[in-house]
Amino acid sequence: MSKSKGNVIYADELVNMFGVDAVRYFVLHEMPFDNDGVISHGN
Repeated sequence: MSKSKGNVIYADELVNMFGVDAVRYFVLHEMPFDNDGVISHGN
């Protein structure tokens, strides 16, 4: 991810779109604990 390339998704935007509980669920349940995860508006 790079701010200069514009491919960053900020947590505030996700919370505004989906709510804090949905973002918490996704981060804790769907993203791998020991590896990098992929998150996008399309997922």
